[in-house]
Amino acid sequence: MKKNLFAIFSLAVLVFVGAGCGKKNDDAPVTKTSLISRTWLLTGLTVSPAIFGQTNLLAGSSACELDDITVFTSAGTYTGEEGATKCSPSDPQVYERGNWRFLNNETQLEMTETGGTPNVLNISELTAARMVATFSENFGGVNYTYTATYTAR
Repeated sequence: MKKNLFAIFSLAVLVFVGAGCGKKNDDAPVTKTSLISRTWLLTGLTVSPAIFGQTNLLAGSSACELDDITVFTSAGTYTGEEGATKCSPSDPQVYERGNWRFLNNETQLEMTETGGTPNVLNISELTAARMVATFSENFGGVNYTYTATYTAR
């Protein structure tokens, strides 16, 4: 389930650290390109319209799936990584690698898994503590809109 969730939404987004001095306000907007080295945890994932009656796609996920992180580097690469717990001890710590870049004045994030096709997220909020992004896909003639919320750790 973990790999499928990550692959389907291949958007486990952003590991950045806000660079700055003095008192830190994690809710203050930051320049997106100044963010590096922060790990991001997917804390919310919803879909509209509902899929099989579900809008909260994280409901029913196990702890080993909910602690995975996404790490973005200033070199334009990212990884999807296991958190503190693995669903199976034999799972690799890094289960996805790829490249990322900002588009359209940093309002969109393009992520391309190694060997895959680009996925584009529309960023509606990005602070040092939180990111909210949306993306859409058409499946079976139905247009689904996903909203992913990430919390910095």
